[in-house]
Amino acid sequence: MQLPDKCKELFLDGITDVMFYPREECVIPVPFNMAQVLYINNCSLPAEPTLRLATSGENYVIVENLKVKMTFAKQGNGTIYTYNISANVANGGENVAEAYRMRDKEYLVVLRKMDGSLLLCYTLPHTFGIGGTTDHSQTELARTVTATTQALSEPIPITLRE
Repeated sequence: MQLPDKCKELFLDGITDVMFYPREECVIPVPFNMAQVLYINNCSLPAEPTLRLATSGENYVIVENLKVKMTFAKQGNGTIYTYNISANVANGGENVAEAYRMRDKEYLVVLRKMDGSLLLCYTLPHTFGIGGTTDHSQTELARTVTATTQALSEPIPITLRE
């Protein structure tokens, strides 16, 4: 199927973790307003993210059906990339409460791939949003976490300072 060049969407594959870091605690040596950045070296992130959605592990919110959808649209001065993240919480749902404290704050989104490499969704100011749903029934409690953000680039491969 051929999509028009103005708006396309892609589901990023091989993503095992989505991590949310407070913008003010991150050191990224390239400004957010540079479009189409291919990679960034020597980044500094806090030791632990505010919220980590992972497909495996013990100390994180363990999720099923982790989806990262990227949509891009060409506009007057360039291309805007919109990231929609959603995940069904399988274990650690009590840690999702942190997501509600994240509202109205600025976060950078970092994706971890199966091979351990990191990708930065370099969030534009005032575009980060997070939410979720909780469904209660007699037999189960189902939680979903969703987040959205916008950037001027596709996910950027990054390396961290040592």
